Amino acid sequence: MMPCPTLQPQTGHDAHTQRENIVKLKATFVLSLLAGCALFSTPVMAQADTAVAPAAPKVRTDLPKATDIFEKSMKAYGGRDKINGIKTLRTVMSAEMMGTSVSMDNAWQRDGGRRVIMTMPMGKQEMGSDGKVAWMNNPMGGYTLLDGDMADQVNGQAEMYMIVLDPITQMKKQNSKADTIGKETFNDHDCYVIQITEEDGDTSRVFYDVETSKVLGVKSGSEPEITTVSFKDWKNVDGIQFFHTMEMVGPQMPMPMVFSMTDIQVNTLDADYFAMPAEVKKLADEKAASKSDSDNGEIKLSDLNENGRALAEMQLKAILLQSPTAAQLKEVVSGLEQGLGYMPADQKKVYEYMIQELKKEIAKKG
Repeated sequence: MMPCPTLQPQTGHDAHTQRENIVKLKATFVLSLLAGCALFSTPVMAQADTAVAPAAPKVRTDLPKATDIFEKSMKAYGGRDKINGIKTLRTVMSAEMMGTSVSMDNAWQRDGGRRVIMTMPMGKQEMGSDGKVAWMNNPMGGYTLLDGDMADQVNGQAEMYMIVLDPITQMKKQNSKADTIGKETFNDHDCYVIQITEEDGDTSRVFYDVETSKVLGVKSGSEPEITTVSFKDWKNVDGIQFFHTMEMVGPQMPMPMVFSMTDIQVNTLDADYFAMPAEVKKLADEKAASKSDSDNGEIKLSDLNENGRALAEMQLKAILLQSPTAAQLKEVVSGLEQGLGYMPADQKKVYEYMIQELKKEIAKKG
């Protein structure tokens, strides 16, 4: 697993480069985790500053409504009853990345359990949740608790197939909006185009085959930074249609990345598979005890050692001098949270303090 870079004090040109890297941490991490495939979530890749926002498309009232297209797609996959009958879903997919084999084992439970196991030549990383506490275990940092965007990523990655099979439920959960904006050809198929607008304003376009009603792909981002994910090779598993090939093409990828589904299991997992590991329970108990012992659960600047205080103050100043928007600050926070699992214990508290302070700035911006 490629670790996220840790931040060190920099000056001059190096400091400028450092600040740019902070903002891009999320994109680097997402790509390394192969997490760019989740629909209706944070865009696949962070967009470059040169990206041009497209004009808002008009809703096509002469075409079927987005909700009607979603309903037809669910029928095409096997029907709402079949989909609602999925209590657990486990999918295993593999791909070639830069000449090496990688695999991802995703497990989803309707009651909230999630588990993601990624295997690469550098080692195996696990992420999971029992529905309340999210966690990660990697070879470099061991077990760590997750929250914020990183916890959301665990959920989004594990439920990728369920997002495809039941978009209506996902839309309600994320308070997203869907509009039919046109018809286009996607991978040589006539498709209805549905624009998904997130609560924070991010958008993506999803393509549904006019003939089969199945989703064929999604495009995220703005010109010239468009990332496209295609779903192909649909097959029946336990009476439900699942895609078995997923292809991802993006501006930061030298060639398409193709994922092959090697195993799909419906309702084969029990609750124990999603249970909190003992190491995670210990961390969760320690976190709860630490919070109750403090005045308000916050980390104070005085809690850090001299070097830690200097580093935190310098990095926070460098970030805030750029007058970032709330959305940009959320990207920075997400990147820092993702990097926590790779940091030595003596550095982790510094970045936890930075995350805490940046979240305060986000709250001020509304």
